[in-house]
Amino acid sequence: MAGAEAETRTPWGTAEELQARKLNPGMGVSAAEVARSQRERLFGAVVLAGVERGYEATTVADLLALSGVSRASFYRHFNDKSECFAAAIAEIFRIATTAVSHGLQGEGSWPERGREGFDLMLEMIVAEPAAARCSLVEAWRARGQSAEQLDQARAVSAGLTEAVFQHLDDHAGTPPELVAAIIGGVHAVIYRRLALGQTAELAELGDGLWEWALSYPPPPAPLVGRGRTRRRGPAQMPPFAAHVPAERMLRGFSAAVAAKGFERATIADIATAASMSQATFYEHFANKEEALAAALDSSGAQLLAATLPAVRRAPDWPSAMRAAMETICGFLAAEPDFARLRAVEVYAIGPEAVAARDRAGREILQVVLALAFEEPPQMDSLAVEAMAGAVNSLFYDRVRREGPASLPEAAPLAIYIALAPLVGPETAYAVAAGDRHGIDRAVAESTAPHGRLRATSSAS
Repeated sequence: MAGAEAETRTPWGTAEELQARKLNPGMGVSAAEVARSQRERLFGAVVLAGVERGYEATTVADLLALSGVSRASFYRHFNDKSECFAAAIAEIFRIATTAVSHGLQGEGSWPERGREGFDLMLEMIVAEPAAARCSLVEAWRARGQSAEQLDQARAVSAGLTEAVFQHLDDHAGTPPELVAAIIGGVHAVIYRRLALGQTAELAELGDGLWEWALSYPPPPAPLVGRGRTRRRGPAQMPPFAAHVPAERMLRGFSAAVAAKGFERATIADIATAASMSQATFYEHFANKEEALAAALDSSGAQLLAATLPAVRRAPDWPSAMRAAMETICGFLAAEPDFARLRAVEVYAIGPEAVAARDRAGREILQVVLALAFEEPPQMDSLAVEAMAGAVNSLFYDRVRREGPASLPEAAPLAIYIALAPLVGPETAYAVAAGDRHGIDRAVAESTAPHGRLRATSSAS
């Protein structure tokens, strides 16, 4: 099924089919069957409304109109819209996880079974793009229980992947944090296709994504970064920001969004966090959307300003990649509100914010490669996209679980994730660990006529 037709389907039927499934008690129909029908029709309505209107714009009345469920029946099942969304997303993930788990229990070798489960996941997304978009894109925007369901689903996916890896000779013992990052990289590729309405492309990306996921054997020893940076208090912003009203307001914006979410944060919240008046906000920004664009642009520019000098001072390109990751982690640890905005809150704001966030990372990668080669190589764009998604996923998990101050500890693993598909896992580990011999080997391999980087090809 393709195009608009697929976008009107849900795992519980089209809008017309949802209405036709209405059951009435009596005539051999039990109350339990009626209740199950009502919940499933509401789940279908969540998918349809979520894709068409988005979470924030969807109302309980919309769900009732699409499902044919009465208001009284709705409130017998759920307390509010958010609880209904969370239950629908949980059911979508249950269906998907059950199918993938069944695929992993099939016949054949573990590599074959792992690939079968992976392909099955992509096939379900392509077959049910509306449900996939609702559960993998709109779930972020719903925040609360829905976002928690998504985090739980990622944890389950990581657990299944870890179980497969334990049976693969080159991947047994892969650290859980690396497994979670790999899942995050795959999710980033899927998220982008769903956001762009290009879900059908995923059917052609299976081979490349699977190859990328298997390019990360466990590092030979744990990768441990430097100790945590001391978090500044909310009033201790960088000296220049205290004298630039727009910068103070952008930090207030980031703090308010981190506390309440983009949709719920008000101009009053932003002004209060910045210790400024609402009138001052409107002197610089017309609305929250304009402040969001400015906050992502300003934080991205400051991230680049901190990172690029360290990159340019590096004696070689592997050291430049190491310096880039260490500086990015240090900057975000020193700017916790910007870190939460860029690492976590962008997903709740939406795909356009995620794309704006990612521009700084692409520019840093381009500079690193320009240092390595007079003519930067054509790299596999799918591998680069997945790698960037894996690093962002690592940052997301760290910030959510332990806070921005923990990011410097994650820098060596981020370096390994960035380099392993480019120079191989052994060399990537050596660079991440600061081994000079490994760094020299990476330089030699990349400048060889048939080095790994030169051999990569551009993906469509």
